[in-house]
Order: sequence, then C-alpha cells, then structure tokens
Amino acid sequence: MVKKKWTTAEKVVYFITVQFAVAFCISLSIFDVNESSIVQTCITSIIISFIVPIIFVIYLINKRVPKIDANKIRWKLEDSNPYEFEELVADMFKRLCYQSVKTTPKSVDVGADITMKRKGIKYVVQVKKYAEDNKIGRPDLQRLQGSAQHFHAMGMIFVTYGFYSRHALDYAKQHGIETIDNNELINLMNKQYRKER
Repeated sequence: MVKKKWTTAEKVVYFITVQFAVAFCISLSIFDVNESSIVQTCITSIIISFIVPIIFVIYLINKRVPKIDANKIRWKLEDSNPYEFEELVADMFKRLCYQSVKTTPKSVDVGADITMKRKGIKYVVQVKKYAEDNKIGRPDLQRLQGSAQHFHAMGMIFVTYGFYSRHALDYAKQHGIETIDNNELINLMNKQYRKER
C-alpha cells in the first residue's frame, strides 16, 4: 500500500489544528470554562496558536545570525595598506550590488580609485586611508569632482578610514557627494557579512 504524501496546504492545516488543540487544552486549565467563558477560551487559544510558532521562528532566526565583532572588521582595515584598502572597498561595493566595479590603474592618478555603475548611473569613488585624526578636507572632494568630469560620471562617493571636516561635509552636501567615514564603512561591511552568513 502506497502512503499518500501530504501537500504543503494539508501540513499547514494539520499544524494549525494541533496548535489550536494544544492551546485550547492550556486555556481550559487556566479558566473555569462555562457557557459565558467559552468565547474567551477560544480567543485565548487562537492567540496562543499564533504566538507559539512566531516565537519559535524568531528563535531559529536569532540562532542562525552570528554575533559580529566589529573590532575584527576594524583590525582588518587597519592592517591593510592603501592598495589593499581600495580592494576591500571595491569588494564591498560589489556586494552592495554595484556593477562593473573596477579599480583604476595605480600608475595613473586620475583622482578616482574606483569606477562602477548602478541602475544605469556611473559612479566614481575616491578612497583614502588616512589616520582617524587626519580629516578629509574640501580640496579632496573638489578633486573627486574633477575625476567625475573626466569619467563622465553622475555619481560621486568618497570613502575614508578617517573622518571629514565640517567644511568638507557642507561642501559634499551642496554638490551631491556621498561621504562614508570610518564608522559608516565598518557598519556597511558588518551588514554584508551578516547577509552572507
């Protein structure tokens, strides 16, 4: 005799029925059931039937998500030389779904370290591994603007392992330059690591 395989819908119905039955029994033990409290018992059973699976799913999700040590990302960036740092940033943008991500030739200084595309828009990226206390200034951003004209790019992104001066941030905002500093860079890399796990 061949056993019939249950369909997904049948499994779902069976699971919900069992959950409701268990919840109903629990509710019976909580309340003194009579004609006036049967509705309250049913409502409690339904609530428990939905809460238990949701809690179980949340538990499984949290169990699978690894704890990320941001210091490991920071140490990896700190230990990299400027060229390795560029490659790490380029790899990050690939994982962020940018297309045609390429590092520019090191022998030619064109004011941009990475070129890439997203949704038909061309971007230029300047990457600077300055010390954390060495802030990016407005001249650095102006140089990126020049490279955008050279590559006929519409988007501009500046990435630094350090931070930006107030004048640089104001200038970036005025001219549509996206800025990524130390903290934002580490957060972006952490998010990509979580997705891959």
